[in-house]
Amino acid sequence: MEPSSFPSQSSLPEPEVASERFLLEYMPFTPSVEYRRWYGFKRVFDVALASLGLILFAPLFVLIAIAIKLTSPGPVLFRQERLSIYEKPFTLIKFRTMVDQAEAKTGPTWVQEGDTRITPIGRFLRKTHVDELPQLWNILLGEMSLIGPRPERPVFVKRFRDEDVENYSCRHFFRPGITGYAQMQNPNPTVDQIREKTDADLWYITNWSVKLELWLMRQTAVYFCRSLRKLIFRPSNPARHPDGH
Repeated sequence: MEPSSFPSQSSLPEPEVASERFLLEYMPFTPSVEYRRWYGFKRVFDVALASLGLILFAPLFVLIAIAIKLTSPGPVLFRQERLSIYEKPFTLIKFRTMVDQAEAKTGPTWVQEGDTRITPIGRFLRKTHVDELPQLWNILLGEMSLIGPRPERPVFVKRFRDEDVENYSCRHFFRPGITGYAQMQNPNPTVDQIREKTDADLWYITNWSVKLELWLMRQTAVYFCRSLRKLIFRPSNPARHPDGH
């Protein structure tokens, strides 16, 4: 699968009521016809899996919370403003993997390789992306989906627009996801790779299908199981993380 072309769509997205300004500014990129047909199914599936995940991972959440409190002062959870579908702001939650108030001196910035602000337990959580699991709650609130473009902070959305990343805001035709096509292509992108990441997100939006969704869920499950195994049996070196925190 290659995000090489983006077919023009003439119809407006039906599942959500978007602002007129948003639709007029970012046409013709709209979700695929099959997505609009299966929108309700996708949402029900998201809620069911998120609910199941919160129950199954509850013991793991407790262990992670204890580990964070024992290794670094500060809250267990990290909260940050992101943009959801049609650029609606929401509060994303995840396990804190960096020192408290990590951006007090630097301001908003993506994490660099070898970043000294990352806590000991945070290195393992970021490497395996286990720190993202609390976002299952964001899914239940309707702010995120299991599969979709990763949500970004308003400051970076503005930055990428100012840098003329082509059609960047079209990513917001979908609810953002914990995982997605772009994340499977490159789990740890850098700021310099934002154009490639955007192309992958737009390919997913305009080519969405049930088959593609199920394939991405399978790939994510395999990746997550391998990551957990590495976390438990083979600690590894610090790695970049795509979300700045």
